[in-house]
Amino acid sequence: RQQSPGATMVHPAAFVVAGASAIGAFILKKRKAKKKKSASSSEDAKRGGDDASGSRPPIASSSLARVDPLGAFVERFALPATAKDALEPDRALEGVSFSHKDIFHVRGKVAGFGNPTWRATHDVSTSTARAIALLRDAGASGVGSTHMDELAYSINGENAHYGAPVNPNARGRIPGGSSSGAAVSVCGEATLALGTDSGGSVRVPAACVGVFGFRPTHGSVSAHGVIPFAPSFDTVGWFARDPKTLAAAGSALLSKGAHPTSASDPSSSRLSGGRLPKRMLVLEDAIDACVVEAQCTVASACIALADDFPEGSTTRLNLGKHLLVTCPSLRAVATAEQTESGMDVLRVCFQLLMAGEAWATHGAWYAAHAGVKDAFGQGTRKRMDAASKVAPESLALMKEAREEVRASLGALLDGETIFVMPTTPGPAPKLDAPPEENEAWRRKTLTLTCVCSMTGFPQVTIPMTCDNKGPYALSFIAGAGQDAMLLDAARAWSTSIMNAFPMIVKAEMDRP
Repeated sequence: RQQSPGATMVHPAAFVVAGASAIGAFILKKRKAKKKKSASSSEDAKRGGDDASGSRPPIASSSLARVDPLGAFVERFALPATAKDALEPDRALEGVSFSHKDIFHVRGKVAGFGNPTWRATHDVSTSTARAIALLRDAGASGVGSTHMDELAYSINGENAHYGAPVNPNARGRIPGGSSSGAAVSVCGEATLALGTDSGGSVRVPAACVGVFGFRPTHGSVSAHGVIPFAPSFDTVGWFARDPKTLAAAGSALLSKGAHPTSASDPSSSRLSGGRLPKRMLVLEDAIDACVVEAQCTVASACIALADDFPEGSTTRLNLGKHLLVTCPSLRAVATAEQTESGMDVLRVCFQLLMAGEAWATHGAWYAAHAGVKDAFGQGTRKRMDAASKVAPESLALMKEAREEVRASLGALLDGETIFVMPTTPGPAPKLDAPPEENEAWRRKTLTLTCVCSMTGFPQVTIPMTCDNKGPYALSFIAGAGQDAMLLDAARAWSTSIMNAFPMIVKAEMDRP
């Protein structure tokens, strides 16, 4: 491909530069080829899924009773906002209600970690998670703990012991996980919810349920008082009904009492808050993995923001090809895995690295209870048993690849540039979908989410619907420490993008 004048050169085959609206048109050029393939998915999406009767996983006898209509909460209890001084100005989250995933410690409660055996074998917490304290200090009041996937090791939102919270915007479909109840609670009595995200556990349920979600820079929000899963991936994130509340939570949480890793230290960022991005890189291989409606989320952004991104400031990037060119260790892993897809090999590295950490963190406890009947769901057993076979010495090359990927993408995300892509490849699968369909969706979804999981970079999720289709979601990604820019971008642009989405989808579906 030819390089356009004034474009940034990284690899000759990776880039094509054009105006934002031209990129939007390009995104949809393959619609005819994709339309037939995704027709059944589109019809399912139009219906929002089948009715939910009988399709939730069975509730085991050891489960907690459902305490709210949507099945979002483990337990309802009040955590009042910290008392406000009479002369103190209004706080960022004054009057806001929030829930928290059942992975956060609260003094006097047991954090259940999505598993009855864990709950039975762990003591009452003696202190409260730092993130919860920060929200209360900012004026928010807690309303209870929410359900999650077992041991946080899934992105579906289905739990063999407690069932799946109802997806209120796509009944009969999964809510996404592992922060399933937190996302659903934002559609009910909470206006804000704390979750965690290692491999997509905030981003995926935000997309599936249709709420705003934010995974910040790894380490920029304190994880003190949070049960670890895979520590170098674990990130405290949150959900909100609107971008204003999403940003307000950021002002309360970001870099207060946190201890960022050197690889993702926000202090190294070239960006101070209050600026909007000036350049967009549209990830074309991510778009190619998605159904037409999900592709339309990116087209909507490009067209709605055409005036904000004049010609030359919006660029297409084949991320997988770029990474294989710039990251020799990732290229070596690709050779060993016999794959030519840079995105696929990135996902493989992520899954194996996370599995190794999950086993190192919880393998001994899991092994001690694995012989107990019904102690773990089938999916959790499968993933933990596979994790037990990951040899730590086999991960050295993948760890090198991770550092190369972080450096390569960090050079592109320079404080003025963002990546743009769909959050998930399509609508959430049905609750009773065949295992092979669920696995295909999981694989595609992790191929998208692994970009920020591997780099520790921040990602904001903007929900979209059209004539009861979806929900779908768009993501903006920035470099380490550039969280404020993403939250400001969501506040500034989400309404215009969301308003453009129905028109873009209709125009595409109506075309012969």
